[in-house]
Amino acid sequence: MSNLSIMKHHHFTTRQKEIIVIEFMSGVLSYDELAAKYSVSSRTIRRWVQAHERNSMKVSERNNIEYKKEEEEESDIGELREKLKKVKLHNMLLEELLLICKEQYGIDPRKKTGAKQS
Repeated sequence: MSNLSIMKHHHFTTRQKEIIVIEFMSGVLSYDELAAKYSVSSRTIRRWVQAHERNSMKVSERNNIEYKKEEEEESDIGELREKLKKVKLHNMLLEELLLICKEQYGIDPRKKTGAKQS
């Protein structure tokens, strides 16, 4: 009989699995050493480590996507600020032109000309 067939089946909580995975990733113990320490197969520990790595990559990808969105939003905000600045300058120019028109020609372009008299 092999050692694996006489091992008792243990149910590990998610937290216990994380501890074993972290222990492996620290590089102190190998799969086989952890298997002996926790009475679980090295193959099972390998699967836990692989699942942890997949989950870590998914989290990393989500963080990268969120970071890129933030960068794009910051870029969009910068562009909008620049456009707003140009619009404000354009409005100031138009206001000045209206004042010049009124001062030089005595006409207020804002008022309708030829309005009906009551």
